Amino acid sequence: MNNSKLVSVLKKLDIKERRSFLTFLDSPFFNQRADLSRIGHHIVNSFETHPKLLKKKAVWEALFPDRSYNDQHLRLLMSDLFKLLENFLAVSHVLSNASLMQYQLLKAYREKDLQKQFEQTLAKARRRLDRQPLRDYGYLQNSYEVEQEYYSYLGIANRMDDAPVHRLNRLADQQFAYKKLKQSCIFLARNAILEEGNEPAILEEVISLLKEEPEQMEHTGLTVYYQLYHLMKGPAEVEHFDELLLILRRKAGFFTNEELGDIFRLLINFCIRQLNAGQTAYTQRTFELYREGIERSYLLVGGRISNFTYINIMFSGLKLQAFDWVEHFLEKYRPTLEPLQSANIYYFCLAHLRYEEGRLEEAMKLLVRFDAKHDFFLYLSAQTTLIKIYYQLGEFDPLESLLGSISVYLNRKHKIGYRKEAYKRMVSICRKLIYLRPGDEERTAQIRMEAGQIPIPSFRDWLLSRLEQTVS
Repeated sequence: MNNSKLVSVLKKLDIKERRSFLTFLDSPFFNQRADLSRIGHHIVNSFETHPKLLKKKAVWEALFPDRSYNDQHLRLLMSDLFKLLENFLAVSHVLSNASLMQYQLLKAYREKDLQKQFEQTLAKARRRLDRQPLRDYGYLQNSYEVEQEYYSYLGIANRMDDAPVHRLNRLADQQFAYKKLKQSCIFLARNAILEEGNEPAILEEVISLLKEEPEQMEHTGLTVYYQLYHLMKGPAEVEHFDELLLILRRKAGFFTNEELGDIFRLLINFCIRQLNAGQTAYTQRTFELYREGIERSYLLVGGRISNFTYINIMFSGLKLQAFDWVEHFLEKYRPTLEPLQSANIYYFCLAHLRYEEGRLEEAMKLLVRFDAKHDFFLYLSAQTTLIKIYYQLGEFDPLESLLGSISVYLNRKHKIGYRKEAYKRMVSICRKLIYLRPGDEERTAQIRMEAGQIPIPSFRDWLLSRLEQTVS
């Protein structure tokens, strides 16, 4: 039973939520079956105090001590209880959303043809929307739903008014433009890595609409995504980036933390692309985005930091040689990593920190035991650093073996975008570098040219520096 859908969902609820679920079960409005209330109380109480009592037969004996065990009947009870748990989650979500509650109340009053109550609630809903700070997609969606109810209400009241139609059209255009611009920014970010294809359709019509009707840009969210789209589309200018970031910081209160997290990730993705293109002006900007995003919790989801974000913040700090800050960050945010992977990810990051500090032996020991073949970005990053360590320590036999295993790995992987060819070239150049004889100017020039074309700045710079050391 510990692995059942029911228990897996209960594990995600905090104590207060589980207690609320039991109250929900005891309410005749939501549940008229005493057996479901009993089994719900037993499972929740056992889950919190005696997990061993969650075995199927133990649950059955506690609920039906005078009856022989019936697995099918218990499964049906569990299934019905799970449906009630889903109902509880849905109801809790609605009750916690004041705008959604008002919209549903508007709908109910309209359907009951209660005109006075409808108009009072409509006025309250509009005031709430005007006074709330958020001006994100949710604001547009809630505004549209309220005005849609008003338009439907006018049909019942038999009143003629063109204004609601114009408001609805404007809100519908803004909703569509907002979603389309945001999705296009996400597409551009992904396509730069995975090369998934052409841009989404209808986007040019959205851009034309916003150019022809600049009053639409009065909505802050549209302004941010419109500028972000053009920034990512290029050609990029540092001034445009700084201007967008200034707008975002001034208007941060117009967005939820979740939305700000999405925007910051897109800006960070843009910065990384610029760095890969050799635009070093974005090194400090990338680090500042990460630092601000983590300190303001924009880059946390449910109080947790993703492995990807944790690692990228570490690399961003190392580029600026902010070693003390990076070590503090790794320790402070380690508890916010997913528990099952936290140790592996933490030691991966610590290894890179130790490498940059020049503590090669420590870094090597940490990387050798790192296991992430399921994640090609992490795997190749770890192997790249191992290549550097083996080369710098003069461990050429293990280096040859490592280069061979990386080649095999790359040949098995297909969907890793431009990085696959980049890493293949990296392996080839490393082999040439190992056997390069001092004084071989023709060979040196060829390797220098090939190394300069690698689109991974950190490894490109390392190869070029090692090449100069070899020939000097």
